[in-house]
Amino acid sequence: MSAAMSRLVPFALATTLALPAGAAEPNGPYTLLEASRPLFEGVTNTDRATAEACAGWSMSKAQVERFFTLGELLDGVVLHHQFAWLPCSIEGRVHDGRGQVWNFRINAAATATTWRGDGPTREEYRWGCRREGCESLVLMGAEGDG
Repeated sequence: MSAAMSRLVPFALATTLALPAGAAEPNGPYTLLEASRPLFEGVTNTDRATAEACAGWSMSKAQVERFFTLGELLDGVVLHHQFAWLPCSIEGRVHDGRGQVWNFRINAAATATTWRGDGPTREEYRWGCRREGCESLVLMGAEGDG
């Protein structure tokens, strides 16, 4: 198995698990409830440019809501081929149009994860923002065609 394939297997397995009865994916409109300052996740500060860009990155309430409005739920293959990852993210919670509250983590490279619940009842979704208007919200846009 190739190294790229071995990275995809755990995600593919996680996405094939059955969701609990009553599970409903996030659905707009989205309302930001709270958000953190940017979190730099670098192991060292050797990449000063990335650390400084992360420290200077922020998303307003409207920008977080726009990210989820423009973003789309994607599978691991699309995320792997069209998006990068940066050691910088913003965490928080959003309220969706169905009345559900979701935890989120938006990566500065135009991806996000939303989740609610824990253990066997955890619902988790992966997002990518690759439409027009996404690049102004993050530090790095999608790499492939949208």
